[in-house]
Amino acid sequence: MLIQESDLVLYNLTLQRQSNYIHSSTGNFVNADTLTKSQNSLQLCLATENHIELYDLSKRNLQKIGNDIPFFAIIKNIKTLRHPTLDIDYLVITSDSGNLSILKFVWNSDTSTLALSPLCIEPVARSEVRRLSPMEYIAVDKQSRCLMISSVEKFKFCYLLNCNNINTSNVNDSPNNGIISSPLEAIRSNFITLDLVACEMGYIDNPCFASLEMEITTSKKNRNFFHLVFYMMDLNLNCIVKKADYLLPGKPNMLIPLTDLAEYGILTNIDNNQYKNNDTTNPFVMVALEDSLLIKDLKGYYNIKVSLPKCRDHLSPAVVISHAYRSFKKQIFILLQTNYGDLFKLQIIPNQNEGNKPQCIINYFDTIPVAEQLHITTNGLLFANSETHSNYLFQFEGLGSDEGEEIFTFSRTLQNLSILEKKSTSNYMTAANVVKNSSNQAVVPLKLFTNTEDSIIKSYTNSVDVETLISSPLPPGPKNIWTLKRRLDDEFHSYVTLAFNQYTVFLNISGESMQTLSFEDPAPFVMKNDMTIYMTTLNPNILIQVCSNQFTQVATTSDGSGFDQIHEWFPPAGIQIVSATSTVSQLIIGLSNNNIIYFELKGNGTTLIESSKTLTMESKIVKLAVDQDKFRCDHLVVATEDDQLINVVSIDTSHSNFMEILSFQQLNDEINDVVMNETSFYVGLKNGIYVKSKFAKKDGEILTTNQRFMGARPVTLSVIYKVLLTLQDKEDEDDDEEENNEKKTTGLEEEHNKNEFGRCVVIHSDSVWLDYEYKQMEYIRPILLFGHRSYLNRITQFSTSTIPNNGMCALSSSGALIIGKMKNFVNTGNWFNKQDIKLVEKTTNADEDNDDDEEEEEEEEEEEEQIQPQEYQNKIILPVNDGEYTMFIDNHNDTSFPKCRISILNSNSNQIILDSLSKTPYHFVEGFQSICAQIVNFTKNKNFVNLVISTRDQHLLTFQLNTETSKKGAFYTLNLLHKTKVESTAFSMVTLNNKLFVTILNFLIIYDLGKKQLLKKSITKVTSTTNASTAIDVWDNSRVAIGDVHESVTIYQYDEDTNQFYPIADDIVKRHVTTLKFIDSNTVVGGDRFGNLWTLRIPVDVDESKVMKYTASPHNNVMEAPYKLELKDHYFINDIPMWCSSVSSVQMSDRPSILYGGLQGTIGILIPLLSKLQIKIIMKLQEGIVNLESLIITDRMSKVTIYNEGEDKEEQDDEYNREVWASQKSKDGFHPEGYTSLVDRDHFKYRSYYAPVKNVIDGDLCETFLNLSSYEQSLICKTIGKKTKIDDVILLLNEIRSNYM
Repeated sequence: MLIQESDLVLYNLTLQRQSNYIHSSTGNFVNADTLTKSQNSLQLCLATENHIELYDLSKRNLQKIGNDIPFFAIIKNIKTLRHPTLDIDYLVITSDSGNLSILKFVWNSDTSTLALSPLCIEPVARSEVRRLSPMEYIAVDKQSRCLMISSVEKFKFCYLLNCNNINTSNVNDSPNNGIISSPLEAIRSNFITLDLVACEMGYIDNPCFASLEMEITTSKKNRNFFHLVFYMMDLNLNCIVKKADYLLPGKPNMLIPLTDLAEYGILTNIDNNQYKNNDTTNPFVMVALEDSLLIKDLKGYYNIKVSLPKCRDHLSPAVVISHAYRSFKKQIFILLQTNYGDLFKLQIIPNQNEGNKPQCIINYFDTIPVAEQLHITTNGLLFANSETHSNYLFQFEGLGSDEGEEIFTFSRTLQNLSILEKKSTSNYMTAANVVKNSSNQAVVPLKLFTNTEDSIIKSYTNSVDVETLISSPLPPGPKNIWTLKRRLDDEFHSYVTLAFNQYTVFLNISGESMQTLSFEDPAPFVMKNDMTIYMTTLNPNILIQVCSNQFTQVATTSDGSGFDQIHEWFPPAGIQIVSATSTVSQLIIGLSNNNIIYFELKGNGTTLIESSKTLTMESKIVKLAVDQDKFRCDHLVVATEDDQLINVVSIDTSHSNFMEILSFQQLNDEINDVVMNETSFYVGLKNGIYVKSKFAKKDGEILTTNQRFMGARPVTLSVIYKVLLTLQDKEDEDDDEEENNEKKTTGLEEEHNKNEFGRCVVIHSDSVWLDYEYKQMEYIRPILLFGHRSYLNRITQFSTSTIPNNGMCALSSSGALIIGKMKNFVNTGNWFNKQDIKLVEKTTNADEDNDDDEEEEEEEEEEEEQIQPQEYQNKIILPVNDGEYTMFIDNHNDTSFPKCRISILNSNSNQIILDSLSKTPYHFVEGFQSICAQIVNFTKNKNFVNLVISTRDQHLLTFQLNTETSKKGAFYTLNLLHKTKVESTAFSMVTLNNKLFVTILNFLIIYDLGKKQLLKKSITKVTSTTNASTAIDVWDNSRVAIGDVHESVTIYQYDEDTNQFYPIADDIVKRHVTTLKFIDSNTVVGGDRFGNLWTLRIPVDVDESKVMKYTASPHNNVMEAPYKLELKDHYFINDIPMWCSSVSSVQMSDRPSILYGGLQGTIGILIPLLSKLQIKIIMKLQEGIVNLESLIITDRMSKVTIYNEGEDKEEQDDEYNREVWASQKSKDGFHPEGYTSLVDRDHFKYRSYYAPVKNVIDGDLCETFLNLSSYEQSLICKTIGKKTKIDDVILLLNEIRSNYM
């Protein structure tokens, strides 16, 4: 790809993947002994169109296993391949690659990662989604002998499976290792397949499949006919036979396979009207019709129609859309769900009065949200996979009634099910509001509202959450804080030490309380008339207190009740201690005369021994640092003031260079603080710069250095040495429930937990940040302290029996002692922390507060057993008062009774603002449904703004909005001023010069506020091709970009003198615009309904005088504007972009970025790359990952083959190739062709689904570099450059994640 000077090169990263799980499957995909001791381990596989997730259900909850697995392809269907001879189950996947793939899950306990390994990739059809590509349906034989795939029209392929070859170690010549055979075709022209299922057959019977097909007729008089077709795979003749074809009544929509009914005493075979059992299995299927079911068998003996129970509240016919069944020893349990969400229990029992013929009993079971798929597990759970609602995990409380019924009354309260867990989703995401913090530089929080649940706002933040547990005021002037253990091997901390200017306070931690610790005279510690600058615990039970004029060594007694002072050390007269640091056995102090003194515990001694060798620095010592978590450290980092140097000093007593400077680093400002962690040191400068450097462990040479601006305040640092980086809200609740239960974990579990621990560097500047590493990626994220606006000055680790992990003790800027817990750490797989804000319709009178508090728990318990229907759907989200508030406008789902509601939220505090009249969160607008809306300040009065709503019935409603805050709370007032009738529905509007700009049909109109209606101040007629504007954006009140539903983007220049709009440039391609945003005055970014993101730019040589004088052509679509927009970027994201926002600086980054969101819940970011060298490296990295398979083959074949004289060279080449593949088989397992993309999808074609990808780099693909083996990483690095190292690439990926977003 050639990069020009004017090109805009973007780096795309998906921050949140899609959440509409369109496919799901259950099975034992990962061995039970790998994850848990449970022998009945059961996993649930959830798949969107572009990634797969795996959950463990054995503990009766949704416990996620590992990480998400991305697919750079469109997944069409997944099924479980289960074979009795195999220990684990496998996945069968069809995708737009045109291949049929069989994959297995691989769990790496060393890195706690989950991956998919292809066993077979069989080419079937051309790539992309087509009607004739057999990728739409999959049916796997219950005995795993074969599988059938089908297209929407015409083609069905059947493949024989040899599952015994999956676990074999022989290397075959077949590219698929003999797992799958060549396809057998079943072709039926003029038939559309609606469903395909595998029938229950015995092992001695041939596999059988049932297909629901619709015949396409060309005659207008004949209706379409529906057929139930049975296909049998004849294993002896190796062919597909159409065994039966039955014409179906009504409008069938799906098939439900039934188990072998003969096993339950039901007569399945009838011969010449005489009852007798045959040896062959007669498979049954159930056909879903309107208000009924039809049970059919292969041999045509039965045609049983079952009517669904009717509900008086349902006006239209009920249709079964999903099902689940579980076979027991004596009965079959079948659950059916209709399009209303009602669950029915169907029983098939033998009718003893009619010779054990099948008899059906159906009754109402429960009502849950409409699900795409239902799964009943072996441990009595029901999982409902819903595409348009949250997903639920239910537990069976009963099996319902055994008596049939014809009429039922549905209940919102669950009767036979109870909710175990709810998995919230983010689809459908129609809008979002990006909120900036008080410094106007960070995207915290990003808020969006989805229609997955009614009356819930989802707040998204990309910060680390801190839950405040205790907040207690302190005396004025605390300087520092430390937490200490009595003995170094203690599990929890025992004391908290607070340092003030001239005295020190000790707090004793006892259970859940803290008390001031008092000492008898003489006190073992220095309590007053001196300032404590450092405290720590040395091995095994020695407490060190370092003050300005001395340091004291105190040992705790064996019973832990007292203290014994062992030793005191005083500096020379007139000299003070300015800094100190220590490991478990070493203590180093810095003096005001620039001397550094070294102390060490020798052997089992309890007294620190001073070294005779000292080090004198040339400048004043600012800070000393070592890795305090180690028993011994070989290096000391010394920061000096005048020369602004960081010195790496050797403190290895066994080496000749003991107490000598090994290396140094010159910085660009005065040093404020420094800490050390393993072979890295972190420096905080007074100008707000945060510096991170790595040095060589062997000789102390400084290797790499990174800098980042953190704020205007000087940077101070601290280190927390043990943090559980995977702690989430859900895990925290589970720990509280099980804190009294003793659980023994396996060695694998302990190792898995150990991998999730890490270290954090706390950065204090304008905000408080955490710098931590997780799975090779470095993150610098802010801390979000709930319930406090104060700044945290100092943070130290805090661990007690009630807070075993991630506890912290901090000093706030308000002078309070805060004890809290850090959780919800951000990582690549979980970039946002989500908070559900519930909007509850209840009054807030003071007299009712007590009653509400008493009833709150009862209401929560009732809500757990009820699933409220989705009555409203979010339509619009607007910022109010420069983002101080966020407004949500929702439409009622019932269009026959139009109504919309308005709610407002404080963007910073997440506080719900109540309507001043109703004292509820909602203001209802009866009789209208909103299409779009805009906040306009017509009067330029900050206290009053106007809300204009465009309705479906061609009106513009104008409201006056006022917000106020008092002691009683925050309230808003909405008063309807007037209604304005317009010529057509307005689909988008913006603010222009404190007026309302609207596009109606092919007119650009500016409205101003009038007394009785909105007044037209400007009307500009444009070409008739622009008639349905779906997106508008304004740049600096001078340019307007209009996106049309069919005609792409046109940019207009607004002339204030003539009060008219003049077209500047339009597009040459018809784009179906869904969102649009200005990046700069000449460039816009947008998306279309086909899942593409693109940027368009006005040509550089635009003559504004020509624009004003230009007259459009009278012909449509012929030079409607004087210039044409240039396409700068194009990228396919496999989701419909619904909103995008240009953010000037994300998390203090050095460049603007573009945030976007998709309808299916995708949230992504486009980061501009500015350096040509950086662009070149990342492009080569992407190319290397795409071509990884060819790089491996080329590398192997490049090895020199030594030919034996007198032998055929071709035979030697063949033997060499077999040896190469055999060696690869023994190391990594057999890899079929295309294994690097899992489904052998061409990455360039995928990202160029509708148009070639242009100037956009796939960051998701680049980050898969971290998951590759070292051999594969080294091959890719060779393609980038001869001197490129693996660490250089990882550092570049880290830089983008930590510095640019």
